[in-house]
Formats: sequence, structure tokens, C-alpha cells
Amino acid sequence: MRRIRRTRTTVETREVVILRSSRTGVELHCPECGRVVRMLPPEEAAALAGVSVRTLFRRMESGQVHFTESQGGQIYVCAGSVSHT
Repeated sequence: MRRIRRTRTTVETREVVILRSSRTGVELHCPECGRVVRMLPPEEAAALAGVSVRTLFRRMESGQVHFTESQGGQIYVCAGSVSHT
């Protein structure tokens, strides 16, 4: 009888994200969180989440990520909701 050997290889990876103080982020009221939180421009929020800006906008449309729009038409994304997705 012939024996078959099987080898299982497991690879673990770790990711470290370093956030630096953003000059473009602002403290605003998040309507979904119900409190004042750090709000980021979409480009910074996408970088924080590790996704493209397009993917971030899809998540915003589906309600996975909180956002608000300023009176000037600028979009700000809730940093707390980005880090939980």
C-alpha cells in the first residue's frame, strides 16, 4: 500500500497603517454617528480604508460608510465608519 504525504502551508500577514495628522480633515457632526467626529476628504478616507475612491463612493451609496456634504458642496467622510468597514 502506498502512503500519501500532504503538506499544509499557512501564511500569516500583518498590516500596519500609520495615520498622520491630516491638515485637510475637519471635526464635523456625523449625522449617522450622532456626534462630532473626524471627517476626511474622500481621497484620504479611501487611503485609510485601503480601497479606491470609486469603491469608497460605492460604500457611501450603500450606507456602509457615513458622509456629509458641506454647504460649498465638498464631501467629507466619517473616519470612524471607514475604519470599521
